Amino acid sequence: DEVAQHNALESATMNPTSQIARPDEMLEAYQKEAILKAAIAQLDEDHRTLIVLRDIEHLTYEQIQEITGLAEGTVKSRLHRARHALRDKVRRMAEGRRSSIPQEPTKKKA
Repeated sequence: DEVAQHNALESATMNPTSQIARPDEMLEAYQKEAILKAAIAQLDEDHRTLIVLRDIEHLTYEQIQEITGLAEGTVKSRLHRARHALRDKVRRMAEGRRSSIPQEPTKKKA
């Protein structure tokens, strides 16, 4: 749901290493952040603007309406579409990154 997506986006954009101790977890957090930033950058300008204003800058719908000149319902529906587009981009980028990571060789059974 959108609240969960919003919370996930918010937590991913915060300092990803604030409570992480292990180097592999730190690396994973940095990779996730890099994917998220790249995915946001690839959104069309209208979607990127709404994501930044609402999910990163934490502006209210009313504030976004004033900035963009869009009706509140339009802001909400476009933000919904923007979040779906972002989710799809993140998913594709993460899948692409996983497929490019070299796999450990499997041991042959004797």
